[in-house]
Amino acid sequence: MEKEIIDIIDTAVKIGLGATISGMSAYYLSKLNFSRNNIKDKRDKTISLLEDIAFKIEASKHKLNESSKPYWHFYVEPESISHKEATKQSLNIIMEASALIGQASALANLLQITELISTIDKVEKIIEEMYEVTGEDEIVEKSNNLNALLEKAEPIYTKCFTVLGNTYNNA
Repeated sequence: MEKEIIDIIDTAVKIGLGATISGMSAYYLSKLNFSRNNIKDKRDKTISLLEDIAFKIEASKHKLNESSKPYWHFYVEPESISHKEATKQSLNIIMEASALIGQASALANLLQITELISTIDKVEKIIEEMYEVTGEDEIVEKSNNLNALLEKAEPIYTKCFTVLGNTYNNA
């Protein structure tokens, strides 16, 4: 009888310990998987935001490339577009570029990419200069000034992509 009681207690202890070990293991694995999923989700979101920044910077760069085209159109075919209309089109294009680079800056601030933020600030200053140049009177000079500012912005845009690439690789 005594042996049966000891066997019953022994079996109960073994079952209890097994259940405790299983429960603790399940809790630990669940917590580990949850943590890994959170890290993966954060990384995926960061990569998505970096891609958005890259697209906005590239779109802004493309818009700035277009900014002098209305003046060249006016220069080549003055009867097809007025100087006033060319200026209006150019200003609109520059404002679109400014909006896009502003959105990229906001996302970079969200991710706290300091080097990219300061680089984008330089582009924003050039865009402001381009906007001011567009208000000048001489059409060829205006177009040349816009192109000169665009050349000044080109290496800054390139730096934006270098910083983005480094951040993307480290995400």
